[in-house]
Amino acid sequence: AYPDGLVNNVTRRRLDDWQDGYNYKRYNKKVTLEIDYDSAKADGSAKISSVTPAWDLNDWTTDTYNTGTPEMCTGLVSLIRPGDPPEKCSFGHRPYNSAAYNCYGKLYSMKYSEASEKCAARGGRLAKVDTLQKFNALLSLFKFDNELAIGLHDIGGRNWRWDGESNVPVNRTWFNATVPFYVNDWSDDCIEIYFRLGQGKRPTLTTTNCRNKKTYLCEGIPNVATPTIGGDLLADEGGFCIWYYSNPVVALPDDQSGNFQNTELAHFLLYEPTKSTNKYEKLYDSLYTINNIVGQPVNKPNWEKLTRRKVGQNSDSPVFPIESHNYTFHCHFSPTNFGVARIFSQQHMLERLYTGSAHQHCFCGYKYLGNLVDRCDCTRSGEQSNQCLTEHKKLLYDETYAETGEYVSCNNCNNPSP
Repeated sequence: AYPDGLVNNVTRRRLDDWQDGYNYKRYNKKVTLEIDYDSAKADGSAKISSVTPAWDLNDWTTDTYNTGTPEMCTGLVSLIRPGDPPEKCSFGHRPYNSAAYNCYGKLYSMKYSEASEKCAARGGRLAKVDTLQKFNALLSLFKFDNELAIGLHDIGGRNWRWDGESNVPVNRTWFNATVPFYVNDWSDDCIEIYFRLGQGKRPTLTTTNCRNKKTYLCEGIPNVATPTIGGDLLADEGGFCIWYYSNPVVALPDDQSGNFQNTELAHFLLYEPTKSTNKYEKLYDSLYTINNIVGQPVNKPNWEKLTRRKVGQNSDSPVFPIESHNYTFHCHFSPTNFGVARIFSQQHMLERLYTGSAHQHCFCGYKYLGNLVDRCDCTRSGEQSNQCLTEHKKLLYDETYAETGEYVSCNNCNNPSP
């Protein structure tokens, strides 16, 4: 939902804001976009099939607008390959980087019911923190976080259960005795870890409403065949969108055109001698750049091979028309299935206004980017634009190299992990 800026125009904003105790409510504009594949083009392109504006109630108790959970891409994969160390996670991290612990990954901006469903699809359960050892392990791993919701919830009558164990009563003795427990509201029915680190503050367990949008911890489940190794979680295939203009200065608003270009065509596609690109190589687990590689005429035949099969589709149609070989490009990917819809519909269509004469294509599977470009911006999830972590930089260049033989660099994967 987006607040309407014309405060004094009653035809565009309702003036019936009101206060009820501590609960503030205000009517704002809500725009709902429906996204479908563009069957007319038959090339995997996405399009907005309908736009519905409406008044929306901006109220923390009412979930009327959601960008956190829609999955435009749905693939889930294991990233464990022969020779990988046992402590590697496809999704998430292990405490103390030890293979004996399960993998823990974050699911952003979800209600309990949503997070439970999405975690189960990835082969896990919402975190079961039933010992002080596990509690301390999570404190050591997620030291950059303020609070993270876990799998403990009330099924009614103050009967608490762990996610996936509806018939097993919970013994809360260990944390009642060793960890401060704070009740925000007696009607709350979920639990989160509130870290409160620094300045002598102690971590606590606090209550929250299961309908609140929270960051939940998803935990892997050990395989019975390998009981000494903690459980892994399946990774999202994620996806990406690419926009390109012949002249972004003419086509885009003034505050967007200057920063539009954030990528270049891969070196083997560039044949325009007035353009240049980069190539990345990995040395000692870091990427190094070969800069200013000028387009070479010998690369022109490579465009004949640039079909939709290069991005995981069963089609011999081209990804880009060859006329775009000297265009200006913009790339944005998400390592999660939840971030792709935000990239397409909100971050660029609503916030940046990449409309008009834009050419745009979105695909599932960020691993295919090495067939197209040299670098890309990142949005972590549907919760908020950008916000990618340092781990996503490595994830991008490792997975693009494994699929395409080319390393793709992340422009903005700078936030601390995990």
